[in-house]
Amino acid sequence: MPKRQIRFRNLRNINPDTMTLDLQHLSSANFSSAYYNQSLNSLLDLHAPLKTRMVTFSRSAPWYTGKLRRMKTAGRVLERRLKASGLTVHRLAYREHQKAYAQSLRDAGSQYYSSLINNSTGNSKQLFSTINHLLKPHSPLHSDSTEKQSWDNPASSLFHGHLSARG
Repeated sequence: MPKRQIRFRNLRNINPDTMTLDLQHLSSANFSSAYYNQSLNSLLDLHAPLKTRMVTFSRSAPWYTGKLRRMKTAGRVLERRLKASGLTVHRLAYREHQKAYAQSLRDAGSQYYSSLINNSTGNSKQLFSTINHLLKPHSPLHSDSTEKQSWDNPASSLFHGHLSARG
């Protein structure tokens, strides 16, 4: 997956009192707007320095739409509200929303794969590729754990090898 570099400032760590004192030393009437912007940027660098970080963005599923993204965001809002209040009303609202979100995810995936299958009626290679992708179990992301397990118990790997040779 491609890595990208992002830049950000942690604005929550700014001390409002010291920032206010520093802002009072600036006088916008005496300086040009460019100098004023430069001064504000240097104050931001002082109170909330610009940080960079390499991040990996995983690809979203092809059926994951903006509507689903907004539903997920709304679910997070409801979850925070529930954690803050603990009220039964908020718990019920959160549960109902999560049920609706899960159903929307299932429907979107189903519609996506149905359209793929319907659109590949004349292309058998594409059709079988789609079906194999749907039916084949996903391989684990890290194969080290499965290799480690087979080395930990040689009798187990011998037994599984014998069974696969007979099957």
